[in-house]
Amino acid sequence: MLRCAQSGNFCMRKKSFVSSKRSYTGTIKCQCPFSLKCVKQKDGRWKVLVLNGYHNHNLAKRTRALNASAKEDIVRMTASKIGVSKILIDLGNKGINVSAKQVYNVRAISKKKARHYRTRAEQLLKLATEHGCRVFRQTIPIVTQKDTHELTDVLFAHPDSLKLLKAYPHVLIADCTYKTNKYKMPLLEVIGVTPVHKNFSVLFAFLQNEQETAYDWAFKCLAELLDSNEPIVFVTDRETTLINAIETHLPSSSLLLCRRHIEKDIEAWVKRNYYGNAILGEVFAKGKWTQMVRSTTVEEFIENEQLMYKTYSYIPGLEKYCKETWIDKYKERFVSAWTNM
Repeated sequence: MLRCAQSGNFCMRKKSFVSSKRSYTGTIKCQCPFSLKCVKQKDGRWKVLVLNGYHNHNLAKRTRALNASAKEDIVRMTASKIGVSKILIDLGNKGINVSAKQVYNVRAISKKKARHYRTRAEQLLKLATEHGCRVFRQTIPIVTQKDTHELTDVLFAHPDSLKLLKAYPHVLIADCTYKTNKYKMPLLEVIGVTPVHKNFSVLFAFLQNEQETAYDWAFKCLAELLDSNEPIVFVTDRETTLINAIETHLPSSSLLLCRRHIEKDIEAWVKRNYYGNAILGEVFAKGKWTQMVRSTTVEEFIENEQLMYKTYSYIPGLEKYCKETWIDKYKERFVSAWTNM
């Protein structure tokens, strides 16, 4: 039995995708009734029977193989940061009917040729080395393949960044972002600050995970780059594994917490625990909380803290959250009375 490719109804095979909240997914299925049946006769020949010769849809547009000129146009437009949809429109205006998959294939092949068929990791290391970057890498042996190692972590710093780091090592900021690349690898970035309050990138590191062993390796590399010239202040968010690594390899640096990260966390907590009120979370974080954080003396801090709890006493659990999560453990790392900031 032979049927049209558009016969029947769309059936989702993966149960994990079945959800009332999933976005609409298009399908070519339209219950087309066209069908043929092949019957083998006694003399060995085959007979084709048309059970239903009717199609309830228009003929599909035929695509053809791309010629060299069309491929060059795709590569040129890709280099100009033109999207696939606009590339299809441009080729269609020239009378070239192609599919998006063909365009993606041409783009993928051109990228492989540009890096001479090296893997992305090999290309990254090659370019970093060509530009004079300090590169650190960490590998693990592959058990099934003798004398073969798998790259797990890579850290690189540009020579211009190292010059700035040598001149201005006093204040460094570390932050790690997650799920910002196609490999879902944590990306650690360390930033320096100049005396005129301008930022510069010190290093970037792709890590295999956000566990303490990965951070320990990264900050061991940073300590080597600093060459015993430790920063006076290191600013980061409240990530325990990151804090532990900094304290291990840069013990003489004063560790402070980023106030912006704290404000965002507090805004999210208030919204989550008070009827989804995002405006109230922002007002609280930028109002009484900021007033308390900027207290210049311990007495002023205590007074502002009590005033904050009294003003927002109608938010259940707020005092407990602020004390247990931030104030009792970390006030010395972000309140002006202790940091002189």
